[in-house]
Amino acid sequence: SFTNLTPTATPGVICLGGNSVLSSNAVSNLWNPGALVGSPTVSPIATTTYTVTGTDANGCTATSTVDVVVNGNPTITASASPATICVGA
Repeated sequence: SFTNLTPTATPGVICLGGNSVLSSNAVSNLWNPGALVGSPTVSPIATTTYTVTGTDANGCTATSTVDVVVNGNPTITASASPATICVGA
């Protein structure tokens, strides 16, 4: 049996709009959600747990999970003080 399936997400923590690559030590991978195969690049919009079904060289399968944590982008407000100046100031 395939007992040491080890999935990874690189990086495991991204900012909203970022990407992570899913991979494992299996010969072939099927990832859900999304029915993705191989080592896909994902861009979730919220923290997502991906489940992989991996197959080893002997045809044995195992299932495991890995999280991709999505941090929200900060809200930035720009200001000038004072907002009105004279030329040269």
